This record gives sequence, structure tokens and C-alpha cells, in this order.
Amino acid sequence: MKKILLTILLYLTYSSINAQITTSINYVFLNNQTNISNCNTLDFGATQNNSLTFYFKLSRPSSLPSGTGTLRIMLKYDSTSNPQVIGAPQNIQDSFWGGTIYESTIGVNISDSQVQVSGSTIYLEFETSGNIKTLSCQYPIIKTPPPTFSLSPTAISIPCGNTSTRTFTITPSNIPSGANVSYSWSHPG
Repeated sequence: MKKILLTILLYLTYSSINAQITTSINYVFLNNQTNISNCNTLDFGATQNNSLTFYFKLSRPSSLPSGTGTLRIMLKYDSTSNPQVIGAPQNIQDSFWGGTIYESTIGVNISDSQVQVSGSTIYLEFETSGNIKTLSCQYPIIKTPPPTFSLSPTAISIPCGNTSTRTFTITPSNIPSGANVSYSWSHPG
């Protein structure tokens, strides 16, 4: 009985110490030009391939026996989807730590097709060798919706031999400011 209690006590102590590692993002560098901090929105605009560099910090109490674990970049397509690991995870060895802090970078490229116009999020997850996970805050991601158009009516029935004029209306959406929109088509007969 004493062995069981001692084992449980050691496990709980180890788990509570490992749970004290904090994972935070100092800022994110978007497309090598924009510095975004405080988990503010990452705006991909109309860029199809986006480069993200996370400047992160892991913190642990001085009593923590080991900071060995794996850091991952996690992407959620929307609020109901399961997070997916993107990019290569980074293995963190205990020897990397400068006392109670480890600071470094981790990067990834994300295609605009991997995120929604709004509702996608990205964050960091650190998992200790004891399988305890700590998460950073989540950065929301937005992007400019692609230009689209609608045609009205979408279909029309024309009897054979009828040559009367038919009018179709095109309605564009999400057209970038300053863009010229033109339409043309032809139909012989």
C-alpha cells in the first residue's frame, strides 16, 4: 500500500512540475516584413504562400527537473476542426535551456488554401517528455476572399429559331480596389 501511495505521490509531483512550463509567443514575423505581437490577427491579404516565423519563449520553474520535449505549430481550420501539426516539430533538449528560460524561433509556410477567410487560428504547443501539453495563445488568421462573380439568370431556355435578345447580368464580388472588371463572351448563331 505504501508503494502505491508513494508511486501516486511521485507521479502527481512530476505531473504538476511538468505542467508549470509555459509556452508563449513574443511575436510572429509574417512574410519577412510584418511583426505581429500579443496574439493579434495575422492578415494574409491576397498572398497565396505565407511565411511565418514564431519568436517564442518557454519558461519553467527552477525546480523543474527537465525541459525536454517537442514544440509544434498547430493550425485550426475553424473553431470546430481538430488542430493539425504543420511544419516540422522542434525537439527541445534540457541542455538548450538557459536556466529557467528557452527562447528561439520556429517557422513554417502556409498556403492561403489551408485557412478560411476568417475563423482559422494558429498557435504553439509544447509537449514534455511526460506527455504534458502547454499551449500558447492563439493568433486568428484572416485572408482576402478571392474575386468571384455571379450570372443571372443562370440558365435560360431558347426555342430553335428564336433570335430575340436575351439579357444576362453579371455581379462581381470581392473585387480589389482599383481593379478594372470587364466581361465578354460570344455565341455564334
